[in-house]
Amino acid sequence: MNTKALRQKVLDLAIHGKLVPPACRQAGKSLENIPAEKEGQWFVYVIECVDGSFYKGFTTDLIKRYKQHCAGIGAEWTKTHKPKQLFYWEIHYSEKSAIEREKYLKSGCEREWFKNEVVDKPENWESATVLLEKIRAEKAEKIKKGLPAGRRGELKADKKDSFIFTKECEFDEDKLGKCSSGTRHKRHYEQFADGTVKDIEDEIPFEVPEGWAWCRLGEICEVSSAKRVLQQDWKTSGIPFYRAREIAQLSNNETVKDDLFITFELYNELKQKYGVPIAGDLMVSAVGTIGKVYIVKDTDCFYYKDASVICFSKKEKSIDSLYLKLCCESDFLQEQMYSQSKGTTVDTITINKAQNYLIPLPPIFEQQKIVHSIQDFFGHIGILEQNKSELQFLINAAKSKILDLAIHGKLVPQDPNDEPAEELLKRIATSDNRPYEKVDEEIDYEIPKNWCLCKIKDVCSVIMGQSPAGEAVSDDKNGIEFHQGKICFGKKYLEESSSFTRHITKIAPKDSVLLCVRAPVGIVNITEREICIGRGLCAVIPKYEINSDFWFYWLQSLQSDFEQKATGTTFRAISVDVIKNQFVAIPPHEEQNRIVNKINELYEQLDKIVLNLV
Repeated sequence: MNTKALRQKVLDLAIHGKLVPPACRQAGKSLENIPAEKEGQWFVYVIECVDGSFYKGFTTDLIKRYKQHCAGIGAEWTKTHKPKQLFYWEIHYSEKSAIEREKYLKSGCEREWFKNEVVDKPENWESATVLLEKIRAEKAEKIKKGLPAGRRGELKADKKDSFIFTKECEFDEDKLGKCSSGTRHKRHYEQFADGTVKDIEDEIPFEVPEGWAWCRLGEICEVSSAKRVLQQDWKTSGIPFYRAREIAQLSNNETVKDDLFITFELYNELKQKYGVPIAGDLMVSAVGTIGKVYIVKDTDCFYYKDASVICFSKKEKSIDSLYLKLCCESDFLQEQMYSQSKGTTVDTITINKAQNYLIPLPPIFEQQKIVHSIQDFFGHIGILEQNKSELQFLINAAKSKILDLAIHGKLVPQDPNDEPAEELLKRIATSDNRPYEKVDEEIDYEIPKNWCLCKIKDVCSVIMGQSPAGEAVSDDKNGIEFHQGKICFGKKYLEESSSFTRHITKIAPKDSVLLCVRAPVGIVNITEREICIGRGLCAVIPKYEINSDFWFYWLQSLQSDFEQKATGTTFRAISVDVIKNQFVAIPPHEEQNRIVNKINELYEQLDKIVLNLV
């Protein structure tokens, strides 16, 4: 299960208005905007009566049911308490959910919520269009009165200011080829400060629910960067000074190691003249790793580097910081950030580009419901990730145990009919034109009867890598593929490198096992093709009848031994003598094959579990 993709799916549903069931404060509105009856859909509703009381119920056809109440045939309560208006409704997608919600609405706790949040705060239920109109009106009033913008300096009219609106239009089929002539359709336009209007229907990526609105980020947030702090003013103590790296760490809930600071005096000066991040502001990494978002907390006190971090300051309290953060973390906003942030050397978000990002904006009450729902979903996903992490740990432990049983001769049963491993070692010695010498060494575990102790050099050739001199490595594919370390190591088999060389030094033949000899030590892979290897690798080439898969697993089991024998101050490494003289216990050839087949079989089953986790 790909939990990262699952999180993005939740965010995608949220910004499309499909995560939270619709709800409407119906008071003072006509019945025209009520959704029609639909299979699999239930309404929970509240009727305000003329005496000020409220009646709660549920139904599948809200308009029909409300008319029944008005006619005195809906319920005992509305027979004696005449309905005044349909005050509120919600949509649910199961009868059970609707029944539980109706029961909850009738409870003392929810009655209090209904009074405080629905009855007494009609502004919470204003459409996003009304919210945006208030933001524009407030800015216009401040400009008219010559009032300062607040933390960011003097407020001025900007010719780039704009707002998005919809208008019902009649399509001409010959012109647009979308609708038949005379069809009514809402179309999106953008009006700019100079009065010009632009048709932006093609820019609108998807339809948003009733009560939502499309806007530019700059319409709901003041997008700004910090006043520049010179490097000579960076200190080793004082007020933390964050770059994009630190903001990304905060966004990921990682511990930030403060290593840059500014003085308290400079911080207070910047605070007085230009403003500093305050609770609810969104800090966004804007250079390199872009689009990481952190919401400033009440307890935070820091300044930030100009350009590398951008601050989104909400223009109105009816914008939920968490909704805006989750919106920015969605693929929809991330794609805008990356597609509009391509630099010559590094990706960079600019203030002008950020102000132009398209945002789907719900009413404040729905913003809050979306945030609560996402947090609930993410909580469940977090549990899945924890379980996944624990299961992954157990799978890795199981693989280690399988390998441990294999090298101790306990994974598959021994067959007394197998030719003893000593006979295999004798044939290898003969093929090398050297006398066979039995290794007489004590090891800390007992090996099976038909196994034999030897050194790696007795059964394998070892070729240490050597890097080509100068700038002999490039992306010129006319040379031979070059590998320096484990950068291109796969799960078992070596992946292709983008580096090549014509200055061939040391060759690792096809089917040899590659062993990292430094930083880190002991990691292994199999190469299925001939390659050139540098100083970070050596090639272990099985002799005679010992196959590569067997040595891949056997060398894996020796990683801790190699790590203990590594030396060095700058980086730890092992020498060719350490590798060649490493003791190993070798099973008979037939048992080697049985061991490899068994390991492959068990690993395959465990890998299937991992695939389901991913």
